[in-house]
Amino acid sequence: MTPARLGKAGVRAAACAGIALLVAACGAITDPVRVSMIRRLPADYLALTLGAGQRYRPGPMSHSARLAASIDGLRCVEPFGVRFGAHLEVFAHRHVVSIPAGIGVAPPLALATDASVLGGRCYYPAMTTDPTGVIEVRRGARVTLGELFDIWGQQLGRRMVARFRAPAGAVVVAYVNGRRWAADPRAIVLIRHELVVLEVASRVPPHRVYLFRRGL
Repeated sequence: MTPARLGKAGVRAAACAGIALLVAACGAITDPVRVSMIRRLPADYLALTLGAGQRYRPGPMSHSARLAASIDGLRCVEPFGVRFGAHLEVFAHRHVVSIPAGIGVAPPLALATDASVLGGRCYYPAMTTDPTGVIEVRRGARVTLGELFDIWGQQLGRRMVARFRAPAGAVVVAYVNGRRWAADPRAIVLIRHELVVLEVASRVPPHRVYLFRRGL
């Protein structure tokens, strides 16, 4: 089956992917448009590195997503639909866990030369087109962080994020827009321009600003 293209939105996504790992690496912002944002970041802002090993670089989709099956009642549909952006960062043992391109996009995928996703067979209500941590949510859809992780095929709970378990006596630390989230992180509802940070065995000051690309 030929992938359905994203159109102009996908082209903009591809343009962002060149700085993907720098943005995902929590602070290594070199794009001129984003440099001015540094002045508004907290004084204890840290530049962290991507962790070594495959568990810091999880793949983009679950078995069900590969089959375009319904997940948690969320269907994979075409066309792409109008989307808004939220942002997710995951840290484990003071290293970045990458958020890959292609979450929520069923194969076959149309890829740009930089491996950002330009299209696919169909699209779930929450998805990624580049590895910057931007989550694109279909307008009008109510999607929780737990549902996103189920589409992604990664674990999420009070003591587990992806392949990382919190140490004995500890829990996953979650922030929403810079504020500590006390409940189960699976219950976080993804809304427009929301900033979500998940931490396992880490202490990383959560970001309070993110420059979303135009249209999200």
